[in-house]
Amino acid sequence: MAAVKHKQDYLYQPDTPIIYKLWKGLSVDDSTIKENLIIINPAVGNTAINLNQNTDISFHFADTTKFLNLASNQSGFIVNIRFKTQHKPAGAQAAGDPWVDNEPSNITLANSWFSHLWGNVKISLGGTEIENINHFGTVFETLSHLRGHEYLTSSGISESICPDSGTGDTADTNKGRETRKSLYNYDVPNDATYRNFQAFIPLHSIFGFCMDYNRVIRNMPIDITLNRNTNYQNCVFGAAHTNVEFELTKILLQIEQLVPNDHALIAINDFLTKTETVDVHFRAKGCDFYSGYTGTDINLSIGAKYSKPRYFLIACKDPAKKNNLQQNFGKLENGNIRNIKVTLDLQEYPNCQQIANFGHNQFASFYFPLVNLCREMYRNECALSMKDFKDIYTVFAIDTSNQPEKGKNEVVNVRIDITRNDVVGIAQLEYYVIVIYDRFFKMYLREGRVSQLA
Repeated sequence: MAAVKHKQDYLYQPDTPIIYKLWKGLSVDDSTIKENLIIINPAVGNTAINLNQNTDISFHFADTTKFLNLASNQSGFIVNIRFKTQHKPAGAQAAGDPWVDNEPSNITLANSWFSHLWGNVKISLGGTEIENINHFGTVFETLSHLRGHEYLTSSGISESICPDSGTGDTADTNKGRETRKSLYNYDVPNDATYRNFQAFIPLHSIFGFCMDYNRVIRNMPIDITLNRNTNYQNCVFGAAHTNVEFELTKILLQIEQLVPNDHALIAINDFLTKTETVDVHFRAKGCDFYSGYTGTDINLSIGAKYSKPRYFLIACKDPAKKNNLQQNFGKLENGNIRNIKVTLDLQEYPNCQQIANFGHNQFASFYFPLVNLCREMYRNECALSMKDFKDIYTVFAIDTSNQPEKGKNEVVNVRIDITRNDVVGIAQLEYYVIVIYDRFFKMYLREGRVSQLA
């Protein structure tokens, strides 16, 4: 019986050119004899005054001989931050009153604080932009919920991921928030003293291009740009009368360099002698944002901008929670949504209505498509229980993988229709539409440049 293939498997082919895999497909891999770590500073320098302005922080690396593995767990950003918490007693809130710093503050870093440092992230190879992710804070945070129980409850916190639980409030029954407090809010002489933390965020957690573990690149200049969001209030979450001072103090880009053995190097050089170009296919991430819609019938006209979109994830948020450190901006509302339909050109997904009603506990038609998407994209079971899906992290998933054949990078017209049962609670939701879509490029191996396939 043939092994079941996941959709992701079609990105990994046994005939992938050796320059892009260094024989990583073998069960016993001896093609690499050494791994080095390359450290790259931001172009603006690593000083607090440069890192905390509303501007771009960019990284550049170019080398003609080194083999770089952007998909490695060792390739990513080393991020240092510091913060100090403050508590102001109720009734002492007159303008100009000092904050007191000698009592515990029920405030700490929010889930996914790293992602909310940035409004937009993008990566270019060989002078060509290959992936550009808007509304990065919500994209990174939402996709993290798909990555499995072990990641969310243990190693994810090294990437700033430690989700809330229950209803996502500031009570000590919120186990995710208590875990963050126990790590971030360690003992200091007083609450006016800065607390520090260092995170490491792999590139494969950010860019779809870096999720292909068989791709090693050489002679391709790399540029990564992070657009700084200086409003830190989505990065922290506290109870009433609390505040925080937050600062990014250092950020470095680390890239793993592979050193092949002599046999592999000969094979690679032979391949380069005979080959001028290689086609590259990966699944990129995009996001569109919509607000100001009232009523129960919502129509989002995304237009023609994505080529072969595979998955749509819709995250709904309460605008009252944005840029308010005493509200949990990470909460994804269910909005008592009844139906969601995605139309690509003239084809509709899914082909039947969900007819959900969260108020009546009827939402399996939305929950299980998310379970299946977790299995397909990340090859793990969904870490969100049905209760968490309903109460705190409702991620609506629509699979549009089965489509008529089109040309590479040929865009389709996208429209999304959403129906709510009612607008009780939050009259106007904000909608983040996250799209996982196919991209195709051609790499010119000798020239060190990249172009989009027509």
